[in-house]
Amino acid sequence: MVNPKPGIPKGTKEALLDALQESVDDARTREAREAERTIRATRKRSSPVILAGSVILVGVASWLLIARPDWVFPRSGPVQSAQQLEAGLRVGLFLEARKIHEYQARAGRPPRTLAEVGLAGSGSSYTLRPDGRWVLQASQGGQTLRITADDSLSTFLGSSFTTIRGGRR
Repeated sequence: MVNPKPGIPKGTKEALLDALQESVDDARTREAREAERTIRATRKRSSPVILAGSVILVGVASWLLIARPDWVFPRSGPVQSAQQLEAGLRVGLFLEARKIHEYQARAGRPPRTLAEVGLAGSGSSYTLRPDGRWVLQASQGGQTLRITADDSLSTFLGSSFTTIRGGRR
């Protein structure tokens, strides 16, 4: 062992204390190096697994978003028949015509626009004729229906609710 301060003789106790301190420092250094090696080895072992898993996950997610399989993204509800579409259009026009009749009964005159009745943006076309009669028209699925001020609402509606339900009562 080398004396850190030349020219000063060391006692046995001091030499033992220095040797013990050196031994403890060496053990700590070895433990730190071993722990660092273990951490590096663990990182090297798990890194390819994490990388491969990430690649697979991104690939599957991309495929799901592009292919949009039915078992992940179910299609919209059942397609309605032409009769059901017409019945739905009839019900919509019936409800709008009923509001126009109610407005006319309250105000004593037909509304100038659908906005006066609160039906702005309904998608229906409303025309007020100079003689005070009106025509309400709507289209859906290539089919156009119209109802006028002179038409009977119950006759126009017919069996639309039964048709919409698919014939069930």
